[in-house]
Amino acid sequence: MRKKIKFKEIIKQFKKSTLHIEADTVNEIFTILDQKSDELDGETYHALSNYVVIRLVSAIESYFQNRAGELIDDNEMNVSGIFEKDEIIIPLNELDEISSGNITKGRIVSYAVNFQRFDEVNRVFSKLLRVKNFESEIRKKTHSFVFSSKEKGIFFDLDKIFEMIEMRHKIVHEMTNFQGSFKELKTYLAHCIMLFTISNEIIIQKLRKPLR
Repeated sequence: MRKKIKFKEIIKQFKKSTLHIEADTVNEIFTILDQKSDELDGETYHALSNYVVIRLVSAIESYFQNRAGELIDDNEMNVSGIFEKDEIIIPLNELDEISSGNITKGRIVSYAVNFQRFDEVNRVFSKLLRVKNFESEIRKKTHSFVFSSKEKGIFFDLDKIFEMIEMRHKIVHEMTNFQGSFKELKTYLAHCIMLFTISNEIIIQKLRKPLR
């Protein structure tokens, strides 16, 4: 079933820019992971660990949702072909929100996509950037993009993102606790930061070519 458009939720989602989403996520998660895990009781440790995984996956969804909206609006992109029959569902009681000035084509389109699924990220950004496979563009950076930490360099691996998304599914839908360490969560955070950076780099490179 296609997602129904709710304009009030769109306005709430797009109050923050993509840059603010990245910064807020990094600052919040760094604050949590700066705690000494061995000083936390088991219940608190699992609650914080589970929250970090869920929060990071939500940040990925928000990043791509906002980035898609910005791309469409800033570049007046053609969005035909993103949805089946080029249709989305807008309830009649939501139409009044259009006059608020906060609703744009990019925001409507990106809100209607489930960016928690990376296959949808790949499909939509491949379409918007006119590349054969957006995921493949990201994978070209595997093991070549490094995040520097105090301990050692962490090389980017997209499969770490998929691992985290799968972990979030188990936490939310199977009531499983994250069993790893704060160090592993810091690796997840580093991969999110690298994913945002790599995606921005690819988008900027592709925008240098005419997209319309």
